[in-house]
Amino acid sequence: MLEPSSFYPGLYLNIHSPSSSGWQLFKTNPDGMSFFKPGLDYRESFVASVTLFEMEWQQNKEAYASLIEEGFISDTDKNRFDILTKRFNYSERRSYPCVEVGAVSWDKKATTGKKTKEKLLLSISSLYCKHPTLALKGFAITYSHRGSELPKNFDEEAKKFIAGVVVPES
Repeated sequence: MLEPSSFYPGLYLNIHSPSSSGWQLFKTNPDGMSFFKPGLDYRESFVASVTLFEMEWQQNKEAYASLIEEGFISDTDKNRFDILTKRFNYSERRSYPCVEVGAVSWDKKATTGKKTKEKLLLSISSLYCKHPTLALKGFAITYSHRGSELPKNFDEEAKKFIAGVVVPES
């Protein structure tokens, strides 16, 4: 188990693990890092991740938000997920271009802690940003929950995780 808000400095991104207890480092590679936390019952799980990706810069915020939305939709497996709600909003909270993404979907083939397949809700809160110092790179910070219902503190925990990932000062 990790200490809450464990710090992982990097060349391109500084990452803090989620701020609550019970998280494990799940995967790390040159393009990112992900954390996992089991929920209160076998059907529930949380994942927090940071991923660097190749991207083509769009010249205005509307085009950038559309690019992120189109990528999100095209990456969603229509046979597995039914999107119930989605939002894509350009954000000026950081000094570089970002798009806030929120979505709730039915995951019709979720694998549970007991290795069964069930239909569960998947809730996602993300921030997709153009990296300010890497010309053709973007990064996504994502906090997600899969389970029968959304935990009351989901939005607060997602915001804390997203705020804990920053570009190092040069």
